[in-house]
Parts: sequence; structure tokens; C-alpha cells
Amino acid sequence: MTARRLFTPLALFSAALVFVTTSAAGADGPRIALVEWRAEPPMTRLLTVAPDGSGRRALPLQGVQPVPFAGPVWLPDGSALLFAGYLVDEGGEALDNGRPALFVVGSEGGVPQLLAGTEGGSHPVLSPDGRSVAFQRSKLVHRYDPAHPLKFGLYASVTTWVVPLGSGLPRRLTPWRNGLVNAPAAISPDGSTLLLERDRPHQPAEIVARSLLDGSSRVIARNAEQPAYSPDGTRIAMIGYRDRLSVETADGPAPVGELYVTRADGSQPRRLTRTPRAQESQPSWDPSGSRISFLRVPGPGGLGFGTVLFQASPDGACLRRVTGSTGPRASALYGPVWQPGPGREVGPLSC
Repeated sequence: MTARRLFTPLALFSAALVFVTTSAAGADGPRIALVEWRAEPPMTRLLTVAPDGSGRRALPLQGVQPVPFAGPVWLPDGSALLFAGYLVDEGGEALDNGRPALFVVGSEGGVPQLLAGTEGGSHPVLSPDGRSVAFQRSKLVHRYDPAHPLKFGLYASVTTWVVPLGSGLPRRLTPWRNGLVNAPAAISPDGSTLLLERDRPHQPAEIVARSLLDGSSRVIARNAEQPAYSPDGTRIAMIGYRDRLSVETADGPAPVGELYVTRADGSQPRRLTRTPRAQESQPSWDPSGSRISFLRVPGPGGLGFGTVLFQASPDGACLRRVTGSTGPRASALYGPVWQPGPGREVGPLSC
């Protein structure tokens, strides 16, 4: 189970959703959006960057701070971003006990607007038509019995919810159960299938395809997580642990994931990276389907400081560094996602 899936920061807020658009929609781009977390000075920011790493921008967000570990998603026309955040005061301190919620903001920043019905939610996944969003809610409870101070328990679970934009009426898709994680990861371009990341005690991580038409489910990959559909829906990029690579850490052996591409049904997996001492994560396709962006963290575990954003062709060729920092003041990056919309297809990489 990845730590980011059980991360539950601060913030409870209620407001009507206001769809935010920008007159520059379609004119500026393509861009890649992601979340950056810095320890020195401490801050979490929503960034966009050009595909070659230039033009890095931190979006001004008035009164809301993005949560770490969770990346943003673009609205289908690329005019605005949907992200998990929480309310903060002028000094950056969390307000209202700080449960997270989902917010919408224009592509140049501004005043984020709450998406009603998403209080306590994070890790948004938007439907291709932009009419609904899937997200996760987490429960993490420490159970303590004063009569037996040396005995304690932990209840931890993650569930997937769906809410139509503007309705404020969320619906839970997966059950609460101690030790069970069902987190949303991707929706197929035709809107028929939701990919879930499922973790269960003493079981390998799985990617589960759930039909949004009849509710049926099937496992399409084991020892894998973080799937992303190609724009035409025929392929999936994912992080796989099938090679059972690991490195030694202070807490013992930690698994190392590599970047894979499979068919949409999970068959014919092809490994694209070979970095046995680095962790690949969070792939995303460009609108043309000719490039995959992903993150590389120097070693598994931890919070991701020192993350670097890369691009590669879907066959693993033409690897290119985009942005990121290393060293004692390095930042952590999360959830890169390509800006959609006509004219934003970047095409193949040149090696």
C-alpha cells in the first residue's frame, strides 16, 4: 500500500461549484501540470511546465493549498485544473481542521472553487466528458484501550466515490473494510471503465477494471499500480513490481517499481525502464499518445524528495529529463498530467 493513498491532511469547506474558464484556453500549451512539495522553505504548490521543462510556473492559489502525494487533473478542454487541497489562512496555516476536498481553478491560477460533495476527498479522476469525477476517501483510526495500554489497533481503509459535477451528491462505489484500499486511478476514454488500485493485507497490489455500465470487476494486472490509459484507450502505462526488485532501506527491503506498457486488457506487458535503485511512478500520456511522462524517485519509500520528471516514447526509447531537483534542498513532485485539447498533441520524441 502506498503511503500517499492513506494520507489525510486537513480542511472542511462548503461552497457552490463555479466552473472556471480562461480566455486563453487552447492558445497556450501544451503544458504538464503537477504538484510540488518543498521542505525548505516549507510549501506545496501547483505547477505547470512546458514539455521541454521550460516556462515553469507556480499557479497562485488564493486561500487553498494543494495536498502532497496527489496530482491534479485537467478539465477536458484544458482551461482549468481540478486538484485536492485544503483551506489555509494568510500565513499558510490550515483552517477548519483541514480535511481535504477537491477544488477547481483556472489554468493561470486564482481563487479555487470547491467541488461540492468532495469533502474529505483526494486523488481526483475526471470522466472524459467532464461531467463527473471519481475520488478517494480515507479512514485512518488508532484504536486504544485504556484497560490494556500495551495493546492497540489500527483501522485503515480507502474507498472510491463518484460525484456528478455540480450535484454535490457523491456515491460510494467500493466498501469500507479494515486493510482494504480501493483507489481510483483512470477512466477509459470511452467512459465505460474505471481502473482501481486495490491493496489487501498480505496480497500483491492489483489493478482492477470496474465497468461503469454494469458494476462488474476483473483484475487486469497483479504486482502493479498507477495505471494510465493511452488517449485512444488501447494501451495502459503502469508501474509494475513483477520483477520483484528491491533495495535495502533502514526498514528492510523495499520493492522497486518499473514503468510498463500493456494492452488495455493487461496482456502483453512490456517493461520500459531498468533502474533497480530508483522508483518509477505516476505515468501520463500526452494527447497524441506518442509520449509518456513519469516520475523517477532516487530510491523507494520516503516522501519523494529528489524526484525528477522524465519523458519517453511508448517503447521506452528517447528517454528525456524534463524537470526536477536533487541535493539537500530537493523538492518532491507528484502526479504529472498532460494538458488536453485540440492542438496540444506534441508528437513523437526525437532521439
